[in-house]
Amino acid sequence: MKRAIKINLGGQVFHIDEDAYEKLKSYLDAISSHFSDVQESKEIINDIENRIAELLMEKLTDHNQVVTLNHVNEIIEIMGKPEEIADEETSGEEKRRYSYERRSTRRLYRDPDNAVFGGVAAGLSAYFNVDLLLVRILFVVLTLAGAGFPFILYLVLWIAVPKAETAAEKLEMQGEKVNVSNLEKKIREEYEDVKENLKKARNSEAGRKTENLFQEFFRVLGVIIVAFAKIVLAFIAIGFVIAGISLIASMIGIAFF
Repeated sequence: MKRAIKINLGGQVFHIDEDAYEKLKSYLDAISSHFSDVQESKEIINDIENRIAELLMEKLTDHNQVVTLNHVNEIIEIMGKPEEIADEETSGEEKRRYSYERRSTRRLYRDPDNAVFGGVAAGLSAYFNVDLLLVRILFVVLTLAGAGFPFILYLVLWIAVPKAETAAEKLEMQGEKVNVSNLEKKIREEYEDVKENLKKARNSEAGRKTENLFQEFFRVLGVIIVAFAKIVLAFIAIGFVIAGISLIASMIGIAFF
């Protein structure tokens, strides 16, 4: 008989036996140690934990609600070990098999990174691996020729298709394997994109004007706060003076009357 431990992983509660818990804990500790010096470590680890939680949910059934050591070993095999993260050369056959796997494992999401409206066209472009401009032109042509039906279809897809928000979902949208290596790579790319966009925005004329506007706003706010503080202190000082005069007058009155 084994003791089951209750854990929270990726926002999901699991019951896991002791052997599986120790193996999973060691694996996550190794992940944390591997990414400890990485600037985006928190985002990478969170996405890895969320992906592991998704895989565990897929493996559990109504008859088996306890995570076992076999489950953990299978997930580690899928996710890959931190020490195995490397860019390795693959043979032509492996590349062809990988290309086929990408096509067969793609999932349809709306793509917010390349969206103009809802990201439907960008999501279809990623799912069918066709040029995004071609998909958008096709939507426009079909809308003009089809009396608005493609527009209605676009709205339906906008509502029905989920948006790819996490790194794991964006990898699934591209047909990439959701493992440790690819999650790290994806999050690093997104982090670099954000830094580059911020750098461009700061160096642009609009960015400089916005920065100057914020500086002026905080300067004026500082002046207002200082002036308000001086007024409050002045009222406090006046109050002390009045209280002092009243006290002196009271003492004189007591002395003479």
